[in-house]
Amino acid sequence: MNDILSPKNITRRDFIKTTILAGIGISQIAGCAVKQKPLTSITQQSSDSATVVVIKSDKLAKPDKGLIKSLLDIAIPEALGVESPEIAWRRLFKPTDYVGIKVNCIAPMIPTHPELAFAIADSLIGIGIAPEQIIIWDREDRELSMCGYPLNFDGPGIRCYGTKPRVGYGEELVVSRSVGSRLSKIISRQCTATISVPVLKDHNIAGISAGLKNYFGAIENPNKFHGNNCDPFVADLNLAPQIKEKNKLVICDAIKVLYEGGPTDCKPRWTWNYNGIIIGTDMVAVDQVALMLLEEKRASEGLPPLAAVGRPAKYITTAGDPDHQLGVKDPQKIRIVELSGS
Repeated sequence: MNDILSPKNITRRDFIKTTILAGIGISQIAGCAVKQKPLTSITQQSSDSATVVVIKSDKLAKPDKGLIKSLLDIAIPEALGVESPEIAWRRLFKPTDYVGIKVNCIAPMIPTHPELAFAIADSLIGIGIAPEQIIIWDREDRELSMCGYPLNFDGPGIRCYGTKPRVGYGEELVVSRSVGSRLSKIISRQCTATISVPVLKDHNIAGISAGLKNYFGAIENPNKFHGNNCDPFVADLNLAPQIKEKNKLVICDAIKVLYEGGPTDCKPRWTWNYNGIIIGTDMVAVDQVALMLLEEKRASEGLPPLAAVGRPAKYITTAGDPDHQLGVKDPQKIRIVELSGS
């Protein structure tokens, strides 16, 4: 039997497409095929609405870079409302860009999969960005190495390194409302554009860690901004021009999800092989979809809602409020498209 998800023969028609209507849980429509509404282009999409794509495959249980790139080739055009992956990537990035792929390696047992990060890099190379202009990065070399990332500071090919020990933080204090910190020189000086590539995890203070909170890994003193469930600190940090103006895309690793005990207590009983990737250009909308998914899984396992245990994800609401306007929070205005293959 042919493997329809092999990198050589994957096509957009190989996927069941389902539009998740607002208010309907993700799992409630799994396996149901409904007619897909026509996609609008990113320039035509209303500023008060957003599209988020959730792409799943059982083959992700054994992540493979080629397979993941094929999945991205399916999902990225859907997220942007264009016809091909090349058009989608070119809509977001130029060949002259220096692109930072911000991964999350704080928990060695459940990091951003290297296969995902390097598949994204290959997609960027495919539109003419030189490998040496791509930086896969996080807080520390040590954490990246522990999670299987091959370090490359100044050799040929895709760069991969942490803020510490060699790059460091800028000398200037960056103040963004309630947050004052020094930013990693990787994002402030070395990148013209960034992609947030977090892992979907429960968080013992913030409730959830996904695209928005991923940039706590770009500041020197994140420990100072965990009060009040990290609210409004996560939202305020993402207002900093070095983040807001440079981040073009969120690709959330939901291959293995941590739905309790996060961000670092990765007990096997609390991990979930969801085998999915969540993608969108609106970071608030992506985080809201991730939150819905996490809450649904917690409920299915008999765990209470995050708010009931003192961990409401308040910062997502704050990020989408009129004072921040970082994206769309209202589920009624988020068009979620699920793509799933056999």
